Amino acid sequence: PNGLISRAETATVFFRLLKDEVRDGNLLTSNTYSDVPDDYWANTAISTMTGLGIVQGHSGTTFDPEAPTTRAQFAAICARFDTGESSDTQAFSDIDGHWAEQYIARATELGWIKGFEDGTFRPDNAVTLEEACTAVLKLLGYKMTDLNGAFPVAQLNKAQELGLRSQLNRAQGQTMNYED
Repeated sequence: PNGLISRAETATVFFRLLKDEVRDGNLLTSNTYSDVPDDYWANTAISTMTGLGIVQGHSGTTFDPEAPTTRAQFAAICARFDTGESSDTQAFSDIDGHWAEQYIARATELGWIKGFEDGTFRPDNAVTLEEACTAVLKLLGYKMTDLNGAFPVAQLNKAQELGLRSQLNRAQGQTMNYED
């Protein structure tokens, strides 16, 4: 499993997870990013999620929507999105001093995303579509053992069934871009 999920797609998935009243009360259709024009397919999701402080651009003027989401960026988004309690004490051998160290600790402690068996998190690796779908399904309360099938097909199928992969047209293992 190595299908990558772009920054625009990640913002869109989390936008869809907002409660209707939160989404409707904070809906934005413009932003300050030069690379996310008003007619861009994910503009509303990126604008709204930026306004809520859940996603951030690479700078004040660019978002880089087509770039793959890194594991650190994904952890930061998860940590900002989830209001649950955590002690932010999860440690990995490769995150000390990383800009997302506290976000990674929080997101892993809350169960959004896991590290690797060797004690690393690999924060600068791209998060895969399969990892993102699994994390979102956990947030929604699904137990991975209750899904029909094996990883990652079961997770991808459930995400599709719930509409989370709508407009995300790539198959397992394929790199994704903004046109998907």
